[in-house]
Amino acid sequence: MREIKFRAWDKINKRMIYGPTDDNPSSSWILALPDEGVVKMQYTGLKDKNGKEIYEGDIVKFNVNLEGGKKERFGLVEWDNNLSCFTFDNLFMEPTPRRTIEIIGNIHV
Repeated sequence: MREIKFRAWDKINKRMIYGPTDDNPSSSWILALPDEGVVKMQYTGLKDKNGKEIYEGDIVKFNVNLEGGKKERFGLVEWDNNLSCFTFDNLFMEPTPRRTIEIIGNIHV
């Protein structure tokens, strides 16, 4: 079962807010932040090849190993309501031996 965590982009102070904190062991307090001025993002439950947690809004680089060699692609991590899962570049958010994922940024920074 994946860990449920959130982060938020503070549009006014231009910084990312993460939970949990030392004062609050849950990150659900982020959901209580006002919608105006912040963008809330959920943790996918996955980590990239460097061990960084992947959240909605992250931009990822991924290599797909094909018979003819590796193909490098880029994608935005998003929630897909129709598929009920996180996706990037219209692919299921799932690292496999044929696909490595690396966070290269996010849409807010």
